[in-house]
Amino acid sequence: MSKTESKIAEKMSQNPKAQLVLSLIFGFFILVGAWWGRQELLAWEATGGEKALPRFVYWLYSIGGVNAPAILLGLGSLIFFGRAYQIVKEMKNRN
Repeated sequence: MSKTESKIAEKMSQNPKAQLVLSLIFGFFILVGAWWGRQELLAWEATGGEKALPRFVYWLYSIGGVNAPAILLGLGSLIFFGRAYQIVKEMKNRN
C-alpha cells in the first residue's frame, strides 16, 4: 500500500459518514446494474440469443435463467447495504 493510499484509508476510518455514503452509493449502483443486466438478458432472449454473452453470465443463465445473474448481483449489493446498516448502528451507539 502506498503512502497516499494509507492516508486515504486512515481518513476514511475516521469519517464514518463518508463510509456510509460510499457504501450506499456502491450498493445502489450494483442494484441498478442487476436490473440493467436482467433487462439486457430479457432483450437477448427476445432476439434469440444473437449477440454473445460473457461466459460467466451465460453459465449463470444456463443454471438459473434470466434471474440468476440479477439475484447474484442483488446479493452482492446487500454486502454494501449491510455495511451501511452497521455504520448507522455504530453511529447511534456513539451518541
